Amino acid sequence: WCWQTEGGRHVLYLLDESSNKEQLAKADNAVSYGVWHFLAVTYNSAGGGSAASGITLYKDGAADAQTASGDATYVAMENLAQAVQIGAYGGGTQHLDGQILGGPWGPFFTQIELTAEQIKNLYEDMRLGLGV
Repeated sequence: WCWQTEGGRHVLYLLDESSNKEQLAKADNAVSYGVWHFLAVTYNSAGGGSAASGITLYKDGAADAQTASGDATYVAMENLAQAVQIGAYGGGTQHLDGQILGGPWGPFFTQIELTAEQIKNLYEDMRLGLGV
Protein backbone atom coordinates (compact mmCIF):
# COMPACT_ATOMS: atom_id res chain seq x y z
CA TRP A 1 0.00 0.00 0.00
CA CYS A 2 1.00 3.57 -0.42
CA TRP A 3 -0.15 6.66 1.40
CA GLN A 4 0.56 10.05 -0.12
CA THR A 5 -0.93 13.41 -0.92
CA GLU A 6 -2.20 14.32 -4.36
CA GLY A 7 -3.09 17.93 -5.03
CA GLY A 8 -2.98 18.53 -1.28
CA ARG A 9 -5.46 15.72 -0.58
CA HIS A 10 -4.34 12.60 1.26
CA VAL A 11 -4.73 9.30 -0.54
CA LEU A 12 -4.48 5.59 0.28
CA TYR A 13 -3.65 3.34 -2.66
CA LEU A 14 -3.80 -0.47 -2.30
CA LEU A 15 -2.47 -2.82 -4.98
CA ASP A 16 -3.18 -6.49 -5.66
CA GLU A 17 -0.18 -7.16 -7.86
CA SER A 18 -1.14 -10.75 -8.77
CA SER A 19 -4.31 -9.58 -10.52
CA ASN A 20 -3.13 -6.01 -11.23
CA LYS A 21 -6.20 -4.59 -9.46
CA GLU A 22 -6.29 -1.58 -7.12
CA GLN A 23 -8.35 0.21 -4.50
CA LEU A 24 -8.09 3.93 -3.85
CA ALA A 25 -9.51 6.36 -1.31
CA LYS A 26 -8.85 10.07 -1.77
CA ALA A 27 -9.87 12.87 0.60
CA ASP A 28 -12.39 15.23 -0.97
CA ASN A 29 -10.75 18.33 0.53
CA ALA A 30 -7.12 19.45 0.51
CA VAL A 31 -5.18 20.03 3.71
CA SER A 32 -3.95 23.54 4.54
CA TYR A 33 -0.32 24.20 3.66
CA GLY A 34 1.91 25.59 6.39
CA VAL A 35 -0.23 24.01 9.13
CA TRP A 36 0.49 20.73 10.92
CA HIS A 37 -2.21 18.09 10.36
CA PHE A 38 -2.61 14.67 11.92
CA LEU A 39 -3.43 12.31 9.06
CA ALA A 40 -4.38 8.68 9.66
CA VAL A 41 -5.96 5.91 7.66
CA THR A 42 -7.62 2.63 8.62
CA TYR A 43 -8.41 -0.34 6.40
CA ASN A 44 -10.85 -3.10 7.24
CA SER A 45 -10.86 -5.76 4.54
CA ALA A 46 -13.48 -7.84 6.40
CA GLY A 47 -15.87 -4.97 7.05
CA GLY A 48 -15.28 -3.46 3.65
CA GLY A 49 -15.42 -6.72 1.75
CA SER A 50 -11.89 -6.13 0.43
CA ALA A 51 -13.15 -3.01 -1.33
CA ALA A 52 -12.26 0.66 -1.09
CA SER A 53 -15.34 1.12 1.10
CA GLY A 54 -13.29 -0.50 3.90
CA ILE A 55 -10.86 2.46 3.89
CA THR A 56 -11.36 5.42 6.23
CA LEU A 57 -9.21 8.54 5.98
CA TYR A 58 -8.85 10.78 9.04
CA LYS A 59 -7.67 14.38 9.32
CA ASP A 60 -7.07 16.03 12.68
CA GLY A 61 -8.83 13.30 14.66
CA ALA A 62 -12.03 13.02 12.62
CA ALA A 63 -13.10 10.96 9.61
CA ASP A 64 -12.53 12.99 6.45
CA ALA A 65 -14.94 13.14 3.52
CA GLN A 66 -13.52 10.90 0.81
CA THR A 67 -14.13 9.35 -2.57
CA ALA A 68 -13.42 5.65 -2.99
CA SER A 69 -12.78 3.81 -6.24
CA GLY A 70 -11.25 0.59 -7.43
CA ASP A 71 -11.62 -2.67 -9.28
CA ALA A 72 -14.51 -4.92 -8.24
CA THR A 73 -12.30 -8.03 -8.58
CA TYR A 74 -9.64 -6.75 -6.14
CA VAL A 75 -8.86 -9.56 -3.64
CA ALA A 76 -6.17 -8.42 -1.21
CA MET A 77 -3.27 -5.99 -0.99
CA GLU A 78 -0.13 -7.52 -2.37
CA ASN A 79 2.95 -5.95 -3.89
CA LEU A 80 5.63 -8.57 -4.39
CA ALA A 81 8.49 -6.26 -5.34
CA GLN A 82 8.09 -3.04 -3.36
CA ALA A 83 8.13 -2.04 0.30
CA VAL A 84 5.34 -0.08 2.00
CA GLN A 85 5.71 3.65 1.33
CA ILE A 86 4.49 6.57 3.41
CA GLY A 87 4.66 9.94 1.69
CA ALA A 88 5.73 8.54 -1.67
CA TYR A 89 4.24 6.77 -4.66
CA GLY A 90 5.34 5.19 -7.93
CA GLY A 91 8.43 3.43 -6.61
CA GLY A 92 9.44 6.59 -4.78
CA THR A 93 9.29 8.83 -7.85
CA GLN A 94 6.47 11.01 -6.46
CA HIS A 95 6.87 12.46 -2.98
CA LEU A 96 4.89 14.26 -0.32
CA ASP A 97 5.15 18.01 -0.75
CA GLY A 98 5.67 18.82 2.92
CA GLN A 99 7.15 17.40 6.10
CA ILE A 100 6.42 14.30 8.15
CA LEU A 101 6.71 14.64 11.90
CA GLY A 102 9.06 12.20 13.61
CA GLY A 103 9.49 11.01 17.17
CA PRO A 104 6.56 9.68 19.17
CA TRP A 105 4.05 11.27 16.77
CA GLY A 106 5.75 10.13 13.59
CA PRO A 107 4.56 7.45 11.16
CA PHE A 108 3.28 4.26 12.74
CA PHE A 109 1.59 1.03 11.72
CA THR A 110 -0.67 -1.28 13.73
CA GLN A 111 -1.85 -4.84 13.13
CA ILE A 112 -5.39 -3.89 14.18
CA GLU A 113 -7.85 -1.36 12.86
CA LEU A 114 -7.94 1.60 15.22
CA THR A 115 -11.34 2.96 16.21
CA ALA A 116 -12.45 6.52 15.52
CA GLU A 117 -12.07 7.22 19.26
CA GLN A 118 -8.49 5.89 19.29
CA ILE A 119 -7.61 8.08 16.28
CA LYS A 120 -9.11 11.13 18.03
CA ASN A 121 -7.13 10.34 21.22
CA LEU A 122 -3.87 10.06 19.25
CA TYR A 123 -4.60 13.40 17.61
CA GLU A 124 -5.29 15.07 20.97
CA ASP A 125 -2.06 13.58 22.42
CA MET A 126 -0.08 14.98 19.49
CA ARG A 127 -1.65 18.45 19.87
CA LEU A 128 -0.85 18.54 23.58
CA GLY A 129 2.67 17.19 23.07
CA LEU A 130 3.48 19.75 20.40
CA GLY A 131 1.61 22.61 21.98
CA VAL A 132 -0.46 23.33 18.88
